[in-house]
Amino acid sequence: MENFVQSSRATSKYFLLFLGLSSYYAESLSIVLWVTSLVFLLLFFRRTTTSFLIFICTLTLYFLARFHLESDKLVHLIQDIRYFWGFIFFYIFFLSERLHNPPAENHYHVFFKIVVNVLIVLLFIEFLTSNLFSFQWPNRQHYFLDEISAGAIARAYGFGGNATVTSVLVISLTTILYQGYIRDFLTLSLAVSATGWIALLAKFILKQRRLITLILVLPIAILALSFSGDAANAIDYPALHRLSINYFLYIGELKLNQIYSVIGQIDSLEFYVGQSLRDSDLRSGDFQALDFFVFNGLIGTILFLLFVLTRISKKNYISVILLLIGTIHYQIIFSLSGQIIFAWILTLTKSDHLATVTTNK
Repeated sequence: MENFVQSSRATSKYFLLFLGLSSYYAESLSIVLWVTSLVFLLLFFRRTTTSFLIFICTLTLYFLARFHLESDKLVHLIQDIRYFWGFIFFYIFFLSERLHNPPAENHYHVFFKIVVNVLIVLLFIEFLTSNLFSFQWPNRQHYFLDEISAGAIARAYGFGGNATVTSVLVISLTTILYQGYIRDFLTLSLAVSATGWIALLAKFILKQRRLITLILVLPIAILALSFSGDAANAIDYPALHRLSINYFLYIGELKLNQIYSVIGQIDSLEFYVGQSLRDSDLRSGDFQALDFFVFNGLIGTILFLLFVLTRISKKNYISVILLLIGTIHYQIIFSLSGQIIFAWILTLTKSDHLATVTTNK
């Protein structure tokens, strides 16, 4: 009976996690699935650490100060906390799991290995049905049939609700769960993302121990970027233009202009404590690092960096770096699925009793 109860609890946890990870497929009900996943997972909370309690108290004081300064914008404040700091709530669950039942962590390795494969299969199905049958998937945030009718190929968006989010999340997970790159290349071929390719290149560099390999590979990568525009025109796949050097230069210039614009508008108090993002579009813009700073200010940004940096270890440092690189551009760790994955990866720190689960397949 006891084994049955434990098995039922474990199954419930896995189901709730998958519910949150796949919530973008529910379109308008996405946030409902996210909240359901979070609330019921927190019911399994058992233990935490003193250091984490200190951090939570500090963060709470910071937001109480924010509320005091912007009491008339409570709704915006709550929305932004949910968006930028939502991963903290899932971190509470994963930390409790690791402390209360350490052997269960290996089960989460297995769970995420299964899930990443299932989500890649869904990505493949989405790509085929979108292009062959012009099927509009609910996780796609914009209408794409005009693009299909023009003869172009539509890239898949996947469980992240965004091609870039999905790509970087998969690459960060496979870094921990698998040794090979097969799943990374498959994902990027279906959800073409310039940021995803940057993450893959960064992953390759960070994992290398031999300088000669980098010397050989980097020139090839530069050549590929140089001719990607011509390749996009040749096969009529406009998304490949995102892998060109000109596109990267354009994005860099655009972000510099965004920084100058924000610096010119923000006042001294907002620089330190942040401001509410009244426009909901800013919570899913194309410069999330800047949006995070606008909302959290210098104080909130320092708190975030301290929290993340103190949870980096040999087990997760590459994945964390990849997630942060991706989040400079898009909402990788702020997305509904990204919050769960980021939280789990952060709890892999200081877990010396756990064996890293990898495979050559």
